[in-house]
Parts: sequence; C-alpha cells; structure tokens
Amino acid sequence: MALKVLIVEDNMIIQMFIESIIESIDENIVRTASNSNEAISALRFFHQTLYY
Repeated sequence: MALKVLIVEDNMIIQMFIESIIESIDENIVRTASNSNEAISALRFFHQTLYY
C-alpha cells in the first residue's frame, strides 16, 4: 500500500530530488509545497496520515 506524501521544501532542486526518490520507491506524492502556508493549505484539502 502506497503512502500519501506531502513534500515541504523551499529549494526547488531539492524538492525535485526528494520527489524522484519517493517516486522510485512507489509512494504516492499527493502534493508538494514550498513553505509552511502552502503545506497547511494542502493538509486542509487532503486527509493525510502523518509520520514523524
């Protein structure tokens, strides 16, 4: 079962790198965000299971 992943990273190159790694292990990237405000907005629209 693929996890839903929200990537929060302000550096676009690092964001793309993280995205490619996560996609390579068959996880479902729901959305990316470049700051905390975007991340909070994304969480309001998608029900997420958060792992710390």
